[in-house]
Amino acid sequence: MPTAVGLALLTGGCLSYEDPSIPEDAIPFASVLPFSGARAASGANLERAMRFVADQVNASEDSGIAGRQLNLLVSDSHSDTTRGTANARELITEQHAPVFIGTEEPEITFGIANDVKAAGAVHLMPGLTSPRFHDPSTNAAWFRLAPSGEYLACALAKRMIADGINKAATIVTPDDYSGSFATSFGTVFREKGGMLLPSLKAQANASSHAGLLTTLAASGADATVLVTTPTVAAQIVQEWSAGKRFGRWYLAPMMKDPEFLRNIPPGALDSAVGVSADIEGQSAAFSAFFAAGTGDLPLDAAAYYYDAAAMMSLTLAVAYANLHAMPTAAQFKTFMMQTASPPGAIVRFDDLAAGLNLAAAGQDIEYQGAAGSYVINALGDSVDTAAALWIISGDQFVTIGHDACVASEIAYAG
Repeated sequence: MPTAVGLALLTGGCLSYEDPSIPEDAIPFASVLPFSGARAASGANLERAMRFVADQVNASEDSGIAGRQLNLLVSDSHSDTTRGTANARELITEQHAPVFIGTEEPEITFGIANDVKAAGAVHLMPGLTSPRFHDPSTNAAWFRLAPSGEYLACALAKRMIADGINKAATIVTPDDYSGSFATSFGTVFREKGGMLLPSLKAQANASSHAGLLTTLAASGADATVLVTTPTVAAQIVQEWSAGKRFGRWYLAPMMKDPEFLRNIPPGALDSAVGVSADIEGQSAAFSAFFAAGTGDLPLDAAAYYYDAAAMMSLTLAVAYANLHAMPTAAQFKTFMMQTASPPGAIVRFDDLAAGLNLAAAGQDIEYQGAAGSYVINALGDSVDTAAALWIISGDQFVTIGHDACVASEIAYAG
């Protein structure tokens, strides 16, 4: 049986999704991912995670969702907001994908918001730097599945206080996630007794960050938190390493990325502490499952893209069992909240076929994902408080501890 999973091809600047093996009634879902440009290290792995889900769904007992196979349409963001937004818009408005997953570039989310709303589509955001995007309209639905940045920032602030850091600086790039993370970090760091300096802005297209580093050196900061893209962070570390090294570095979640490790001088940041979502409860099992099914090892981010595609599939199965038709965005949101939350029969990430059968039979289900369990609030945001602390050791990230802030430690309601 052919699996209805297609990859968009660029043909003369236009997108082509023609594939005679894909059934006409296949359900499309779409994404733009960085297959080229500065973020290209992650694109293929994230696409593979969603393709793996679609293959399992299409090979299930019901040959898809109520007999309709899934058709994954993927286009290149080129790691560029303008080109990525244009390709995402094409998928939503021309290819009529009712569900969009991604992206890794937060600005694209804002760029396609009106298209998502006009199409009455569903936007699942598994990207770590996805913005909080809320709209009171019931014509569309947005879900942010990535971990809660304010809790990760809180954990990092507590670690720095425990390490004896009294005066801290942050380097940020001008995007929604970086700004929110820095704000959350600063709130907790100050409440715990630390002094926070004004954030320093790093521009993605800067040919040099020498001026920024000069300002940082003069600030007297004990340590600096890098809250930028992996590419910008690597450029800063390269320049810092080539000059007179000063201070200590701490790393926001975006730096747990192979692209960052490949582009910093060997040993430059050994023992630098970073924070990320704590997915280690399922990490080993998911890595083995993913490798057996795809021949590749998953990036941390792949767990969230896998879960997004899996929850989409289970939600559609529940919707078809109740409506016998594709759900509207508002109906999808209702069923999604049920699928991702207790009570219900547990459906593990590695047993989607059984989950689809339960959903088709009208049973309540609760998805337990590759990245762990999800608690999604009424706004569509995942509320995840668990953090992992890690260090860079050679060419690896090594976990050194775990933390979980509580709501009372998050002083602002961002």
